[in-house]
Amino acid sequence: MTGLSTLLNDAEYFAAFRTVQAYNRYEDQRPTKAARDEAMAAMVRIETERGIRGSAHHTLKPEAAAAPAAPETGFRKVDGEWAYVRGARVHTLNADKDSFEVLKERDYAKDKNRVFYKSEEFPGADPATFEILERDRFAKDKKHVYVMTYPIPGAEAASFRILEGPYSRDAVRIYCGTVTVETSNVEAFEPLECTSMWHISSNKNSFLFDYGESFSKLEISRDHPAVTGSGWGRDGKYYYYGPGRVAGADYASFKIVSDYEAVDKDRKYFWTFPEDELPARRERFLK
Repeated sequence: MTGLSTLLNDAEYFAAFRTVQAYNRYEDQRPTKAARDEAMAAMVRIETERGIRGSAHHTLKPEAAAAPAAPETGFRKVDGEWAYVRGARVHTLNADKDSFEVLKERDYAKDKNRVFYKSEEFPGADPATFEILERDRFAKDKKHVYVMTYPIPGAEAASFRILEGPYSRDAVRIYCGTVTVETSNVEAFEPLECTSMWHISSNKNSFLFDYGESFSKLEISRDHPAVTGSGWGRDGKYYYYGPGRVAGADYASFKIVSDYEAVDKDRKYFWTFPEDELPARRERFLK
């Protein structure tokens, strides 16, 4: 995993990254400069904690990016109690001292009563059967499958397996992160070019702009975010970007150009939609 991909898998860093992107890209409805500066400061802090020179360090002048080395991030005992430490922030977990253990992926831990991801508790996770899967950010217990702390609705733990990038499957469905892919053929589905970048969406209109109205019944809010990832897939009949079916694409001539661009014999596509449809979609969903 590259340095930037590692940083973007951090939910706090990704949210700050998107704020800075929005400030730089959009003239109207852009975040305030104060919000941009706060987001940039968060990016610098996280890059410093992780020891990775990312976008913020490359953007700022050397003197602005300089910061004292921070303590290593992770689980440790503070004053005899287990905590998750991130720089100067100490999140006491109130964990059972005798049964607490850090799992093989350093951001996960559990005791006899609860499972933890960083400073957060997994609501409803079963510590006795909880396990990290072979790829980071995927985990399961006897009843549920998770991406980070977010359950994948409907996923069958017994038959669940990871495919590539953000894609996974069970006996009857394909998933992109926590969202079901409406594929025409589960057995024929194959991931193509994928990255390790996760997206956490709490704005439903923004999600519908990205992936289409077929997800209009999906519950998306701050309390129930949708987790998706960057990647292309196909099933012999349709192409997909993330969880969304690419609208109107000619299957025979479809060609992936980049992480987010594709072409066929007639049109150019950004994500799941033709380039010429994006202005109207932006007007509808993002205004």
